[in-house]
Amino acid sequence: MNKCGKLTPDQIEALANKLGGQDGVDGILSGKLVVTVVATVNTLLSIVNTIIIPAPCHFFPKDYFKIGEAGIGYLGSDFKKWFLGKVEVGDEKLALRCHRLEKISLDGPILKELGDGAETTLYAIWHLLSLQSKGEKGVLLTNGYANIFYVRDCQGELRTVACTGAAAAGVWTPAPSRARTGGAPASRSFLATPNALLHFYSCVSPRPKG
Repeated sequence: MNKCGKLTPDQIEALANKLGGQDGVDGILSGKLVVTVVATVNTLLSIVNTIIIPAPCHFFPKDYFKIGEAGIGYLGSDFKKWFLGKVEVGDEKLALRCHRLEKISLDGPILKELGDGAETTLYAIWHLLSLQSKGEKGVLLTNGYANIFYVRDCQGELRTVACTGAAAAGVWTPAPSRARTGGAPASRSFLATPNALLHFYSCVSPRPKG
């Protein structure tokens, strides 16, 4: 019995896009991916989209995060020190969810709202950068606002990695900092007003390794 008789083709397409497109729908129908429905009442973040990231197997950031690779135009000394000695291992696809920040906040409440999926991976960042290395349209913001990921460094400390880029130049700048649970508002230098286009990314399934 069809229980979705009132859905329009546009609504079905929009729903499929939020689930990660064809790969996401196939994963859910096959049981490889699980969707959790969460009520969005008075939340800091609103869901924009879900992206499927291929399995990385073994990912060595030092071999990929280089000037000129994936449109990367600058790597600071902190990024090199904190991340380039890391190795990430994974043999499963990663469902990555994109959220829009709705109001100024510290990292702490954002991390709490993202829950267990708050931690993402360097491979996911690099994969998304490579898809928009020449300023192509995609899930990442290319208007100068930040795409923010929470990733653990070589020592296991959770860091905030903000990637900014300009569509016209096709140049990315991944810039890390310590994830802050108090003090200054998270990414306050990027925010002027609530509802500014600032994206945060979290893992839906499975959890990162390495």
